[in-house]
Amino acid sequence: MKKLYVLPLFLMLISCETDYYFWSIDKFEFKKDALNDDEKVKLLYTSNGPDENTNRDYYYHLIVVSQVTGDTVNVLTASQNGFNESSENEVFNFYNEKNIITIISHNKLDINQLDGKNIRETEQIKLKKISKVARVKAYDYVADNNFPTVIGSIGKTSKN
Repeated sequence: MKKLYVLPLFLMLISCETDYYFWSIDKFEFKKDALNDDEKVKLLYTSNGPDENTNRDYYYHLIVVSQVTGDTVNVLTASQNGFNESSENEVFNFYNEKNIITIISHNKLDINQLDGKNIRETEQIKLKKISKVARVKAYDYVADNNFPTVIGSIGKTSKN
């Protein structure tokens, strides 16, 4: 699998660009097993987006490096987790599309809606279909790549 060795400047991670464009989700090559659920990853890049994406109309595009395999992977996520400049040196957990964390954030569910459901029931909840991905043209030299892509989210559930 290809690895990304560039990106020493964290300025790419948090783009302050206000002109956002979108790619079709069809541009990305999906490989569901590119990252395992709860795998530790380092964040290299996020496209951010033109707004808070409260209606979950588009994906944010993240580029991460697996701390297990060293592989570089695109992650499409519907929620922006407040990444900032200090996120550059942090290790996060990846949550796949069946993980309750992704299901809640992707579908913007109220956690009280899940009261009384067991884990098998929550895994059956389908993610909202999203067809576009936020893009900042100034960073296409990083974001326009052939890395495998997964849908999920990243965050922290343990001391990394």
